[in-house]
Amino acid sequence: MDKVFSLHETKQLRKHQMKLIAAGTPDETNIHTIALHYIVFKKMKIPEARKLAISSIEDFLELVNADEDVQKKLKKNPITYKDLRYNIGFGTSEGRFQEYPYVAHLYLDEGILHYCYDDELFGHFTDEEDFKEPYETALNILNQQRENSQ
Repeated sequence: MDKVFSLHETKQLRKHQMKLIAAGTPDETNIHTIALHYIVFKKMKIPEARKLAISSIEDFLELVNADEDVQKKLKKNPITYKDLRYNIGFGTSEGRFQEYPYVAHLYLDEGILHYCYDDELFGHFTDEEDFKEPYETALNILNQQRENSQ
């Protein structure tokens, strides 16, 4: 898995300026869940954050499902977005999260993309401003945008 994590990090750094903070799986010999956590120092609203997440996740799925050594260790083949625990923290140069109206944290859990905003005043993510959508919905939105732009 380390080779796949490294390849993905290199691609994401070049493509999106994202840095891999942590990655792993509970069982390297019987892989059923994979976790990745990235940080990026950009201001993004939901449409840009959606595009970034989908691009990065699809890149990872392509890499992991093409690696023959990893395929032998997968509990099910192929791995899909439903098998990922994926996070992006949107940071500032001061070591904080981006403030509203920009996304501070995005995560994929059980097939749902969650977009979270930070409340610097209270020092936590706000619940009332959060937005979530199924991964398939986000993917369909991006595919529709691509079709409309051609």
